[in-house]
Amino acid sequence: MKKLLLSLAIVVLAGALVSGQGQQFGVFIEAVESDMTFEDATAAVEVALNDSSFELLNTFDTTAPEAGAEYRSRVFVFHDPAYTADIGAFAGPHAAAALLRINVYEFGADKVVKVNFVNIETLACVYLFENGIDAAAHDNFIATAATLNQNVLDLISANVTGAVLNEPSGAIRDLDQLHPYIGDGDAQVMVNFSDYAMNYEQGFVQAFASFDEAVAFVETNLANVNDGWELIATLDVGDTRLFGITKADVEAASAEIVGDALEASATNPVPGINHNAAYPIEVLVYEANGEFVVAYPAQMWRMMLYYWDAGIGAFVEYQTLPGEFDASLLAELGQ
Repeated sequence: MKKLLLSLAIVVLAGALVSGQGQQFGVFIEAVESDMTFEDATAAVEVALNDSSFELLNTFDTTAPEAGAEYRSRVFVFHDPAYTADIGAFAGPHAAAALLRINVYEFGADKVVKVNFVNIETLACVYLFENGIDAAAHDNFIATAATLNQNVLDLISANVTGAVLNEPSGAIRDLDQLHPYIGDGDAQVMVNFSDYAMNYEQGFVQAFASFDEAVAFVETNLANVNDGWELIATLDVGDTRLFGITKADVEAASAEIVGDALEASATNPVPGINHNAAYPIEVLVYEANGEFVVAYPAQMWRMMLYYWDAGIGAFVEYQTLPGEFDASLLAELGQ
């Protein structure tokens, strides 16, 4: 009888976790600690993505801070075409949920190689909530995202040898902290209690009469303005065009923010390299109120989403940094 009751308790607990009750969501998932070299692990991930139902959009090597100049990190930017199509039915700022990333990184004196990826469920909780998405559609997105998480984990663990971790990492939040996500704790005031839609409104750049004009504006500025930003990937999500962009010194500065929280040391001076799948940043072109808007996610909000495990002290210490990133983005986009 005791065994039966224990079994029933486990089933009930498992059901609660599957349904999201009591579940915690890391912004990243640590997939594997590998026994392969960085070169072999990155090659394996690239081959696996190209042979999968996912579509690999691009890869890029990130820039580490000077203290960890020998560290290496390669980010694989991809999407799931069916999931992207489902998101595209709603489009606008929802589109940011479609851009998926795997990070293969090498760190420390022993050159440990790990692989993690952005938690697709977390992105769905944040970007595919309200603003035109009803509860049933949201639940469907969460269920699909959970399946995609498992598919990505399976892809990595089947092709990159080593210890399978499957552990949440980065900022870890309860579901009610993501519904809606308006920043974290006492720092919510730093993002004006904004959800993702309000945040893109705050990142408004310019509006145009046509989609083609807005897209040409972004493409021309990214090609001709030299403020250091690099176009990594473009993706059409329904009627929204997503531009994934990044910048070397933004990557390096971001990796430093979480150093203290992750116990940076002489042998591992830049542990924040495990957050590099936060990039690229999602610049969007979408229709709003009869116009075609160019907008980016204001960086205090986006950095809080990906780097909150640094703690409020780090956000106070580095409080001017997101504004500097915003100014640089605006300069790159011709403003």
